Amino acid sequence: MNHKKRFKKITYGIRDGGTSAPASSSAKAITAFSLNGVVGTINETGKTIAVTMFSGTDVTALIATFTTTGTSVKVGSTVQLNGIMHNNFTRSVTYIVTAADASTQDYIVTVKVAAPLYMYVFQMVLDELE
Repeated sequence: MNHKKRFKKITYGIRDGGTSAPASSSAKAITAFSLNGVVGTINETGKTIAVTMFSGTDVTALIATFTTTGTSVKVGSTVQLNGIMHNNFTRSVTYIVTAADASTQDYIVTVKVAAPLYMYVFQMVLDELE
């Protein structure tokens, strides 16, 4: 019995003589975003994200969960680890999405805290008294 292995030589090449590199993707969108489980509203045209947190929420250390078409997301120079990193949202926070081709896109995230429910009830009572 002959146990010789047969190998087939396969050659790969590039038609233009090897000068092309694969095209890098320019995709760099945030397609889903939430803070501590509260889903944000993404305005893709304006490149903004708005999140309204529950009354009483401390916005100084919220954790973002997001989906992106880019290769990385940063706040300033800090790479954001999805569902791990916390940020202070007392002011707007700029998320920078980087694509495979190294181009970037900023998304401005703004957080509002909803008024307490008793404020709405109080306002309804005042409206009735007028």
